[in-house]
Amino acid sequence: MEQQRAEVLKTHGFEACKNIFKKIHINFFLQHVCFNFQVLRTLGKGGFSHVFQVKKQEYGVIAAKVMNEDEFDLNEWRTGFQLAQNRNPFILKYHSAQMYGFNAVILMDYANMKV
Repeated sequence: MEQQRAEVLKTHGFEACKNIFKKIHINFFLQHVCFNFQVLRTLGKGGFSHVFQVKKQEYGVIAAKVMNEDEFDLNEWRTGFQLAQNRNPFILKYHSAQMYGFNAVILMDYANMKV
């Protein structure tokens, strides 16, 4: 079992996950989140969150915004989903939001606009 875990993490970007998530409960992230999708690269990071380009089987290449539970505002999340339901071409589609231990992960479309 432990060997299988190590192989899955290696395949899904273990080193990328390990280096990036030092501040936000890395052990839980590595055990649960990296199994669900492949981390392709870091898109950005700020004071409250990190955004990654990830690949998930049911969505393809998307963006995953990961933030500590303490910085997660449920009202902002609800507002984002309400805006996304109106099918505005200027608003990204939100696919899901889920808590993984102490981390909130929001999956949304990846906009590759180099502005």
